Amino acid sequence: MKPATRHSLQLLVLLAAGVALIAYWRWSSKPVLRLYIWNDYIYADVIDDFEREAGVRVKVENYTSNAEMLARVKVSWNEFDVIMPSSYMIGTMRQHGLLVRLSQIDVPRRTNIADEFLIAPPHEELPSSEPLLKIKAANIISVAPKIGGELSAPVELRDDAYALPYLWNCAGIGYSKTEFPGGGAGAEPPHKWSEFFNPDMAAKHGRRLMMLDEPRELIGLALISLGKSPNTRDNEEIKAAGRVLNALNAAGRPRLVLSEGAPLLQNGEGALLHTWSPEITRAQNKFPTERPGQIHRLRRWWWRFNEWVEELFIPAVDIPRLRPEIGYHLPEDGTLITVDTLAIPRSSGHQRLALQFVNFMLDPKIAARVSERSFYANTLKNAPVPSLAGTPSMRLPPDRRDRRFYLYSVGDAQHLYDGVWAEFSRANKDTDGVDLGSTLAP
Repeated sequence: MKPATRHSLQLLVLLAAGVALIAYWRWSSKPVLRLYIWNDYIYADVIDDFEREAGVRVKVENYTSNAEMLARVKVSWNEFDVIMPSSYMIGTMRQHGLLVRLSQIDVPRRTNIADEFLIAPPHEELPSSEPLLKIKAANIISVAPKIGGELSAPVELRDDAYALPYLWNCAGIGYSKTEFPGGGAGAEPPHKWSEFFNPDMAAKHGRRLMMLDEPRELIGLALISLGKSPNTRDNEEIKAAGRVLNALNAAGRPRLVLSEGAPLLQNGEGALLHTWSPEITRAQNKFPTERPGQIHRLRRWWWRFNEWVEELFIPAVDIPRLRPEIGYHLPEDGTLITVDTLAIPRSSGHQRLALQFVNFMLDPKIAARVSERSFYANTLKNAPVPSLAGTPSMRLPPDRRDRRFYLYSVGDAQHLYDGVWAEFSRANKDTDGVDLGSTLAP
């Protein structure tokens, strides 16, 4: 090789290395927004769009339960910038001073949220934290609650002034039509929570009876099965709910699950499942749009190429050929509607950037994409998702106060619920403290 050619190549290599170093420096010097959110809610293509719009990097960490999220946020400092607590956690988080108050000026797209999801707290006023931006009294919008709320309140005293409703779901009963063909062909699935929580059901199905490992929700449903409020503070009523759950343990020790419940039902490993309605939509659709996680981290313009690459390099998912058809009921004695929210921890080191992200997520086009991919309906009044029409995700109980229930903070009575859960969950584990839900075959 001629010296001139060698020098030219060396120069090109040095230039390429310099460009790469500059690109890496620019990328690494960008601010980092840290999300702590539910799994399978916000996909990489949405994150990519925000990164381009805001000129930042986004890091995502997932949790599987509200209890896990609360415990982590309480001890973290400058670790997370945006979280997604369920609405009934907001009162507790406010009491601990964990959340930033959000004004209309902070998040202009708040007006996109349907009024019926803006819920005032039905309990005593909680001490409020300082707003991120000082606002005039004229900018405080007082909206009477239309769903679930029992008291009107100025915005600065409302739970949704600290966490904006974003995705919602109902607690429902999924079932295998192989186990419950119904009609003249065989057994009917439970149509009420009082039937679902019947010890005879646990005795018959044992570990094939599955329930969400969410303390507040499960105890609330047990209360509904007794005709009581899921937000009661009455000691005797809460103890009665505990007896309902303990009777199930004594009869057949049901399996406690989270998002893995729907695949277990879909694969024929379960008979009955109490879960969030979008999980049943996912099971009924047999997860047709899902791919291995690596695919979600590629840019959308790679997707066509990935179709070809997947065939060559990514092993096929082992899907059983025979799967039971999945049915779904909203119980006749009423059920819980849970709203997952967008909130900013007070410990966030990038609160302005977090506000920008929350406002970005309230864009109707973004919310519709999130709903389409996650199967969770959104709270926006102008973000319809045609693909979810007619699915369990969009199904609501009758618009009656004795059929639609919402969980709220129960204040000092929380320790009663904690005691009931401790007794029930302890009995749901084996003598070595290993959770049978994750170790035993049904």
